[in-house]
Amino acid sequence: MKKFASLLIILFSLSVAANAQQQESTTINLRPGGYWSIYIKNKQGGVFNGAFAADTRVEVYILDDSNYNAWLNNQSFSSVYSSQRTTRGTFNYRLGKGIWHLVVSNRFSYIASKTVNLNYLARSY
Repeated sequence: MKKFASLLIILFSLSVAANAQQQESTTINLRPGGYWSIYIKNKQGGVFNGAFAADTRVEVYILDDSNYNAWLNNQSFSSVYSSQRTTRGTFNYRLGKGIWHLVVSNRFSYIASKTVNLNYLARSY
């Protein structure tokens, strides 16, 4: 919980600082049907790049705010990045102005927990 609170504080800082960046290496434990996400708020643009490796298949997305809300509500959505169901992948995307979300999802699995090692860089400018 302490790590999560620290991450939220850092992400808030990204939303108010010009040319801000955060690099993180973390292990995520996803419960069955669960997900993990962070966001970046860009005044002009930004990037999300990184890599992930999971013990079994997960889905990773980069979504703008409206598509993130559609995804949360099980509605049709589109993403700038979708890993499909896989155990590893990389991403490197330039983002436009606005709020963007990086999501690691296990929502499709109601039986198995997943462990994901995630390294990412979020940069806002």
